[in-house]
Amino acid sequence: MTMQLSTAGDERERLEQRANAIRARLLRTIDALDFRRHQVSEVGHYAKRVAAPVVLTFVGLAVVSAGATFGVVGAVRRRRRRRWDRRLGNRLAPLARQLRGEKKPSIAAEVLRKGALAAASVLVTQLAKRAMKNMLDGKLPSGRRLEELGEPTEDRVSVVDAPLFAEIDARYNGGDR
Repeated sequence: MTMQLSTAGDERERLEQRANAIRARLLRTIDALDFRRHQVSEVGHYAKRVAAPVVLTFVGLAVVSAGATFGVVGAVRRRRRRRWDRRLGNRLAPLARQLRGEKKPSIAAEVLRKGALAAASVLVTQLAKRAMKNMLDGKLPSGRRLEELGEPTEDRVSVVDAPLFAEIDARYNGGDR
């Protein structure tokens, strides 16, 4: 009978050890899920902070691209008209201009038009360069950095400061328990 008691005691002890091991694994799983929840929450906050500047950057690029496209199309159309005039020759060109209702532009008007076009293209190029540089540097159009918008609180894990699962790996693989 003492043999049966010791066997029953050993079995009970093994069951308790197994239950403790299962509890420990369950707690590790719960900690990992909690950590992931904090990570997802932080990513959501970060995405909300960055959404407006990213959208504004893409809208700006779309506007610049549309302006450049319209400018190129207009230049190509003007060039085609001029080429057509040259094909007709010097004698028919004045007649073609009269039919279209165009007057021959003065030299001053041409110089001003070309100067304005050059200035506008330089301005658009510089603005696009600055916008791309700021976007790549993580700056907002106002000049502030994205990090200045707000630091995460201490009860949340920062996406930028801590790699995913680094804390859990350190806790359970490093022998903290």
